[in-house]
Amino acid sequence: MTEDHFSTGVLHHTARNLGAQFALTAALFITSSSAACPPDLDDDGLVDAADLGQLLSQWGTSGSGDLDGNGVVAAADLAQLLGSWGACAATPLDASLACNQLGSYPHANFVNSFNAGATITAGIDTTRHGLTAQATCNLWVLTDRTASQWQADPSLTDVRGVPQTLTLATGGLPANRFTITGATTLSADAADSLGRGYDLVLDMDQSGALSSGDLIDGLDEVGFWVLKDASANGTHATSISTYTASGATAGYTAAKIYYPTDIASMGSVPVVIISHGNGHQYTWYDYLGNHLSSWGFVVMSHQNNTVPGIETCSLTTLQHTGALFAQQATIAAGALTGHLDATRIIWVGHSRGGDGILRAYDRLFDSSWTPPAGTFTLAGIKLLIPISPTDFNGRGGVGSGSDPHSCPVYLFYGAADGDVCGCPDSNVADSFNLYERALGDKSSCYIHGADHNDFNCCGVNDFAGPAGTALGTAPVQSITKSQMLAAIQWKLGLSDAATDLLWRPYEDFRAVGNLSTAIVVRDFVPTESGGGSVIDDFQTQTAVATSSSGGMVSATVTGLAESVLNDNNLTFTWATTDPHNGATRVGVGDTQRAGLFEWTAASMIEWSVTASQSDFADDVFLQLRAAQGTRHPQTVAQTTTSLTFTITLIDSAGGQSSVAAGAYGGGIQRPYLRTGYGTGSGWQEEFELVRIRLTDFLANGAQVDLAHIAKIRLNFGIGSGTSVGRLEIDDIMTSKE
Repeated sequence: MTEDHFSTGVLHHTARNLGAQFALTAALFITSSSAACPPDLDDDGLVDAADLGQLLSQWGTSGSGDLDGNGVVAAADLAQLLGSWGACAATPLDASLACNQLGSYPHANFVNSFNAGATITAGIDTTRHGLTAQATCNLWVLTDRTASQWQADPSLTDVRGVPQTLTLATGGLPANRFTITGATTLSADAADSLGRGYDLVLDMDQSGALSSGDLIDGLDEVGFWVLKDASANGTHATSISTYTASGATAGYTAAKIYYPTDIASMGSVPVVIISHGNGHQYTWYDYLGNHLSSWGFVVMSHQNNTVPGIETCSLTTLQHTGALFAQQATIAAGALTGHLDATRIIWVGHSRGGDGILRAYDRLFDSSWTPPAGTFTLAGIKLLIPISPTDFNGRGGVGSGSDPHSCPVYLFYGAADGDVCGCPDSNVADSFNLYERALGDKSSCYIHGADHNDFNCCGVNDFAGPAGTALGTAPVQSITKSQMLAAIQWKLGLSDAATDLLWRPYEDFRAVGNLSTAIVVRDFVPTESGGGSVIDDFQTQTAVATSSSGGMVSATVTGLAESVLNDNNLTFTWATTDPHNGATRVGVGDTQRAGLFEWTAASMIEWSVTASQSDFADDVFLQLRAAQGTRHPQTVAQTTTSLTFTITLIDSAGGQSSVAAGAYGGGIQRPYLRTGYGTGSGWQEEFELVRIRLTDFLANGAQVDLAHIAKIRLNFGIGSGTSVGRLEIDDIMTSKE
């Protein structure tokens, strides 16, 4: 992932390249000017009074001013700063360069991935990086190298044949956005990875080697990825076989296996298990089996005992998973022997099957079911993918609930589902209950115009949306294939190329084969492995004036409240007695909460950041999730389908910078205009991610100190975004992923 958060005042070493970074430091290739010049606390290339002020403000505490690393800012640190007074020596700077141009501040979207054939821009913020206008330099596009490879070989070799010569202009980033010539022909081929990685180097001295004063996008990680079409088949032909699972419940022993035809030449392969829903058949998921196997996975779809309920449904999933590993020597004439990886298992379940896979995980977690010896374990289940799941059991207790605990979850759901409808009168039909229940990494893909059986081949058409909005089975399955592949590759660590498909607005980025006019709402909460810091998740400190992290909250928005995410009556008609109207997102035993408010004029809400959380310098993103209020008067009053607002960071010295939430495309989507359950139109609330790269707040010389953030402010109304609105809001946090 391309980050220049290294240049914000703290050198952040990830575990996987810690050794390489130390080696680079010794060899001069240091990742930022502040790393080479630690006393330069504000990263402006000078050690001066501003840096002295920062150090003195931290006296006696820990912080970026602790230059000798002994845990406290003291006289030795002051001496080091004074001894370095003046200009810092130039070194290669790890800086984000590959981007999409934006029409407003922050002027460039420094993204991780581009589709093959897309135009790619190099965005050069001369104001941030101390570059001289009118300077002539060369831009190189190179096959990605690791940090140790750059150390061993700093020479530059452009994949286009020759580098591109640029002349920098005055005006900062807006004036220095250059289309990368030949980018539309960059290859995306990379075996079973979704994309190929590249690095960018701005060779300031035109020496033909990475050297002091150059900028590099991709020193310690891939600079940018060029992606294949995730909705298209991969490189492997698929073979298909059927078999009978020994030990499965009588009458539910049939299974269908899809595997790469060339599996004999492959090593250990991840395994995907598909569990169908009630009234469905295990043979109805060829589109997933063929697609995923072509990308190098073994996929098994099994008969599922759904009629008695979720307990029997979960049992057949557990039985078939164990049988697959136990019988691999005989399945498909032994072709799978030694190639099934029991440490990398993904469970996919549709409808009751989606409920069942969470119940199956819970049974393993509670030790109420034990896999056959030598087959698989709880630790081997790496990802749960429920598709329009039911929620019969709720969270439950030990031995009774459908609870993913900390296992990562990726949810698919159709807004026009006529079966598991998201209705306010039954928790059983509310798929988002299971999603909100997840304590680990979670992501969702909510598709307008998709019905329950668009996710299989042959179920009845139960479309229940407004006339003319049906998306159709083929487009829904194209989106499902691409998003599922991206989720699996990301969670298994197979390719960082996939992550942008999980969280960037669909309007901004989608797989090439996905329908451009589809409305897809994405949510992404990296709660397990993303690091960072939660400012407010509304789960504790339940008074509106205090955040869950203990900071003060002030607001001029109207009706600020926080409570459990539950529509508390049987209708979607707006009523002041039901503030979470449309929030069909918690079930039996669930306690997930969110904040909510509205505005009809210029308004704000502001969170004070606690001292222990104020250092954002080594984080990558600031993010939150929000949903428009179902059938609320201020939602109905809007003239656009997406709602926007502005986010401002304020540092301890009063410096601030603002970025519009809609600058990158889209906004908070208006609820699907489905009718029923009362008057008006608008269906269940749809949480959508707003995510801003923290260094975007520094664009074009903006003066805010990311190491000392004091407040986060959201501004609403004319001048800041949509003039009126109603929002649910949750999970305001920083993230390193």
